[in-house]
Amino acid sequence: MTIASFRINPGANRIFPQALAAAVLLLAVDSEISALEKHLAVVPTSTSPVIDGRLTDPGWAGVPVATGFVRINRSALTEPTTARMIYDGEAIYIAVECREGSPDDLTITASDNDVSEIFADDNVEIFIDTNNDRATYYHFAINAAGAHYQAYCDLRDGNAIRDETWDPPIDVAAHIDADRWSVEIRVPLAALRVTKPSPGTAWAVNFCRSWRSTSVSDGEFSMWSPAEAFNRPDAFGLAIFGVAPGSEALARALREARASSRGAANQGPKIDVELDRFYYTPDVATVQVRLETDAAAGHAAAVTIRKDAHTPPVARQSVDIVEGKASYDLSFAMTPWPHGRYVVSVDLRDADAALIRSSHHVFIKRRLDPAPPSPSALDATIRDDGVILVGGKPFLPFVGEGWSPASPLAKESFSLTTYGDLGTLAIAHPLEWPRLNLPWVTRTPEETFILMPDEEAMYAKLREEVGARKSDGAVLARMLKYEAQLPMYRGTVENRTPLDNPEECRRINAFVKEVAPHHLTSIHVDRPKYVERFRDVADIMEVGLWTSSYAPSLIPNLRRDMEWVRRIVGPNKPIKFWIGSTIPSPDKRTAEEIRCACYLVLTRGGAAIGFNMGHGGLDLTYTRHWSVYPGLYRELTDLFDILTTIQQRPIPTVAVDSPDIDLTIRWKGDRLYIVAINTSRHTVGATFTMDAKARPDATIGLPFEQRQVPVDNHRFTDQFTAFEPHMYELTFSP
Repeated sequence: MTIASFRINPGANRIFPQALAAAVLLLAVDSEISALEKHLAVVPTSTSPVIDGRLTDPGWAGVPVATGFVRINRSALTEPTTARMIYDGEAIYIAVECREGSPDDLTITASDNDVSEIFADDNVEIFIDTNNDRATYYHFAINAAGAHYQAYCDLRDGNAIRDETWDPPIDVAAHIDADRWSVEIRVPLAALRVTKPSPGTAWAVNFCRSWRSTSVSDGEFSMWSPAEAFNRPDAFGLAIFGVAPGSEALARALREARASSRGAANQGPKIDVELDRFYYTPDVATVQVRLETDAAAGHAAAVTIRKDAHTPPVARQSVDIVEGKASYDLSFAMTPWPHGRYVVSVDLRDADAALIRSSHHVFIKRRLDPAPPSPSALDATIRDDGVILVGGKPFLPFVGEGWSPASPLAKESFSLTTYGDLGTLAIAHPLEWPRLNLPWVTRTPEETFILMPDEEAMYAKLREEVGARKSDGAVLARMLKYEAQLPMYRGTVENRTPLDNPEECRRINAFVKEVAPHHLTSIHVDRPKYVERFRDVADIMEVGLWTSSYAPSLIPNLRRDMEWVRRIVGPNKPIKFWIGSTIPSPDKRTAEEIRCACYLVLTRGGAAIGFNMGHGGLDLTYTRHWSVYPGLYRELTDLFDILTTIQQRPIPTVAVDSPDIDLTIRWKGDRLYIVAINTSRHTVGATFTMDAKARPDATIGLPFEQRQVPVDNHRFTDQFTAFEPHMYELTFSP
């Protein structure tokens, strides 16, 4: 059955730390940017300030001050905020001062850097766009204790990427006085990839404050250059370097910078491309492509489909853009095309046939044979490297959870069943990963918590529930508690006693293992700081992190987060990593990102993958998203078999010339496999260089893509579309 409907993912994604509801990015650009009226003259200093949070150094004396902060709704502030900015040949220095009538009431929970809790504290945020392109910028957040967060943000091409792995050598300090608190930050110019600004150089900047110690329930959010939210680069003000306030040189620099900003905010027509599926089976007769564009009449779009980027096209169609029409649907007959990977290239050209924009998308045509049934899990064990073994062989738990309508495009996708409609999409005879029926949450105006049952009644119920299936071969593992980090109490809502969560869960785990010793157990948390506290509670550690699993941009931080979790839990505990398929929202998750994320989880030592399709579920019209799961499961099963092979000989050296390509190399039998993953949203051409030990025959195969690449003198070259992985299979002469 062919499902014809599909949905375009909006190009203007939002980026924001999850803990800060106010920092929502709305990439809607007006032809006139009123915020450009806000400007700050940035003067050089010969006396660099000591970074101690105090603004008493001579370097701050008499410098221009950014004033006039307003709330997000543009109403007047309760407490004023000011900012200053100076520079020398090595760094920029920024100071933000926040008046505070009740400093004892400041909200300070985060003491570590790079944690989302900073955004729930009293904090200031600083945004720096060094090239005034209104698309790429640096983001800093500092709370009243001096804990800081930083990221590099990239909104080009309408996508939102937040790279939280950017870790510059900055100096930060905060200081609290009787009626105010203040922060200072020193950022090396080299960390911003610039040299000392010449006179008249313009950067786009903004300074923002979250005031939590107010009577307003959610806090008061303000900024220097007004906008509807903090992460609005189109609304940043201007910082002009090296010219005197009020001078003609400043006025001239402002005129040029404003013209440049308007040009950057209006970079020409865009075109969004969406295919109706990612994996196409032989029974599907057509590939359907939808184009959405804001280009004017006279423009044209050409769609070309190739088996490889450099081979002759198998199909081509052109579309003339007509006035008043923004959406165009194309259909390509694909029945005679062989199996394998295809590249869909779209070129947008103006009336003079000049190329304006190109984009490249991949789909795979393959047969989906029935997946073999899962073996009995009664003898499930854990290998020394944290791999789950069933029947002595590595087993990949691959599960979708949540209440979502079950699309027929995703049938036979998951090796486990859990709660929700998605259980119907499991393969034949799947294993199960049930949850203990412990309470969910109780919500009061002050707190969200878990109210545990009476202890005697709880254990009686657990004995009954677990004992009923203690010899059931379908049960692989039992989840002790989802979001186990939420505060636990026992008693009544009005009169409750706090519990030690990890200790309570350890006791429950020991009881479950006593009743059903053959079944594995797991525990789930979704905050980094809780991973260490719960790592020894159960057999399996389940982790969903707001910096990657549920972040608006899935990929940038996932590799870092997986490596961090592995270091915390140790080498011999399985990690089940959660991917938010519908969190923060379905339109933030493309099939390409989901596939890329799964590859990264497995190459970084993950033992199981869970997809959260809750929070509203996934509409059936997201056909490309739904179609990714059955093909991906079969692909990952083969990949997992390779990645979990015990290595008996040294791994050859393979180098790649692109920093965006992540490499993992494994032997399986007499063949060498190179797993290469494009972690960027851009198309990348990469050249691989192998040492003499890895020299293969004349060609290298890509078994998942039904194609080959040639080898020339220990080197081969290949193309990667955004977030695309390739797995190369190298064979050797006898």
